[in-house]
Amino acid sequence: MFPASILVGFFIGHFLDRWLKTDPWLTVVFIIYGILAGFFNLFSQARRHDGKK
Repeated sequence: MFPASILVGFFIGHFLDRWLKTDPWLTVVFIIYGILAGFFNLFSQARRHDGKK
């Protein structure tokens, strides 16, 4: 799931950059959002897994 969130962020940012002609700023911002979302998901799954033991 971690790589998928980064790829989704990349594609959204790239699409918006091409549409709004703001290359590369929105791509960078959405990649960072994708990384943060991936870490958030990773930590929440780890916390959930620790609670089941």
